[in-house]
Amino acid sequence: ILGLLLGLINPYILTRSKQKEFEENIEKEVPEMLEVFNFYITSGRTLEDTLDLTSENIGPNLTPYMKKMVTNMLVQSKEEAITLLGEELAFNQNVVIFSSALKQAIKGYTDTLHNFVAMQSKLHVQLKNEQIERIIMQMPTKFSMVSAVLIIAMIMFLVVPVFTNVFSGMDVFIGM
Repeated sequence: ILGLLLGLINPYILTRSKQKEFEENIEKEVPEMLEVFNFYITSGRTLEDTLDLTSENIGPNLTPYMKKMVTNMLVQSKEEAITLLGEELAFNQNVVIFSSALKQAIKGYTDTLHNFVAMQSKLHVQLKNEQIERIIMQMPTKFSMVSAVLIIAMIMFLVVPVFTNVFSGMDVFIGM
């Protein structure tokens, strides 16, 4: 009975864990995609060229979806292709917002797209910096006893003899 129960539950658990891993991988690739997109769009490329170049220069999990969107833009309306991307990756809020900004850019509101991508790039850099600072703050600051003994020994053997020699000759100068 236990084997039968595990046999029924195991595929669900495996599928769910693979889905979660996929979503995490997409989550990691989206900021990179936004940075690459921002780079190409600010370099003066057209929206279509930017999307095509971006789809070729991002992570392996997001690439098929972006390439599919670029291909669908040639076959059907641009808005439908972008909507499909947003629906396929609806679990990621940044992709949904990006899709919405793309639709507005196609309608002529390019400022919305530029502002969104620039804001996302800045946010990503800020989050990385905060993560680095958090890691540094969590690092333990240890001063070992060995280091302390070595420093004290260095003072005893190097500094004290110098001061002894300097101050032992002071009586000659004082008596003059």
